Amino acid sequence: MKIEMSKIAKDRYKILGSIHDIALFFGGLIYIGSKLKDKRTIKNLKDKIKLTERVETEKDTILVHSSSIGETKNALLFTKYLKEKLSNDLSFDIKNTVFTDTAKSLFNEVYILPLPFFNSLRKFLPEKLKLTIFYEGDLWPGYIIAAKDKGAKILLVSGRISKRSSEIIKRTPLKYILSEIDGVFASSEEYAERFKEIGIKRVFVSKNLKNLVFLEYRENTNEKDAEIKSKIKTKMKNSLIGISTRGNEEIDFLLETQKILGNNFILFIAPRHNFDQAENFLKAKNVEFIKFSDIKNGETRIEQALLKILDTNIKVVLIDTYGLVEEILGYFSFSFVGGSILPIGGHNVLEPISKGVPVSTGKHIWNISEREELIKEKVLFIADNPRDLAYIIKKSGDEYKERVRKFVNKRRKEISDEIERIVFEIERLISGDKD
Repeated sequence: MKIEMSKIAKDRYKILGSIHDIALFFGGLIYIGSKLKDKRTIKNLKDKIKLTERVETEKDTILVHSSSIGETKNALLFTKYLKEKLSNDLSFDIKNTVFTDTAKSLFNEVYILPLPFFNSLRKFLPEKLKLTIFYEGDLWPGYIIAAKDKGAKILLVSGRISKRSSEIIKRTPLKYILSEIDGVFASSEEYAERFKEIGIKRVFVSKNLKNLVFLEYRENTNEKDAEIKSKIKTKMKNSLIGISTRGNEEIDFLLETQKILGNNFILFIAPRHNFDQAENFLKAKNVEFIKFSDIKNGETRIEQALLKILDTNIKVVLIDTYGLVEEILGYFSFSFVGGSILPIGGHNVLEPISKGVPVSTGKHIWNISEREELIKEKVLFIADNPRDLAYIIKKSGDEYKERVRKFVNKRRKEISDEIERIVFEIERLISGDKD
């Protein structure tokens, strides 16, 4: 009877997968038709079609899936702590998958998904897949069905879902696919309620796993590079970095702030995307600036490149390389996180906080699930205009360092406990316990 039920379940997933692939094929044709003039989209599609990579492993496997560079960086941190915490009695290969080749270019240890058709994903996934963990919200229906067809459990961690997405899901067949998810750790009460509304039964409210960065926080005790780091700190006493800026409006916001602060302030701009657009905008504004890549390409060490840039006395620097901000963030006297002047919802403010760097945003920060607590704790400041931001920067002082130190220590304990809770649920899912 059990064998018959198992066969019925597998047949159901194959039928569901075939229906999914037909719908995705025709939907994809419409999408491609609308993007024929977008060379970047067409190139990405061609690259996807050429992919033949598979997750090769003979052991029981856990896959952790993420999408963007930021999500992947956090997902790899999550994977690191999962490997440390998972019971020694459980022997698993734990591997990471991503959807974009941009993330692959920075993190070699990840596997890129093929086109998200059920049949492509069945070939891509390992035979002994026991658990698929989606990080944040890159929930591909074909991936879910293919993982279920392999007999795997599905878990979502640091889960987010917008009101608009949840309303669409409730009215479409996606509801039946997402109801196959075995558990969700939602990053807020609001998100948890939405996941319950679309039919997921086992939902927990969790700490946002962006907080994992606090476990990585360490005071710098390495004396070897003390001299060069001291020079950089001195030269960056008055410095502002704009992280994940979106659009020309946010760059202009930072340039206006710099004008108010005066010529002694150096501004670094790190766009989230479209480095060329940012460069062209600065040129159109007749801003004297230097690109980090122009110096870094001739230096093997980031600190040496940074010191060379500071020695030029040019007051605007464009960071046009992915993965660099994390390496130099701790040197800045203040930071601004973008996607918040434009109504985008804001990006990750926890990374600068974890490094003891004061941080501000615009008012559009609905994506930051812990915004109220961060503002209340006075580790996040809101600026409506350049004059506000300049005032906040001038007022931030040594008392912030002590306040953020206490906050970091508290968060490290909280997120460590949260990982233990997630690992407990993972072990329950893998073992097949129902309670």
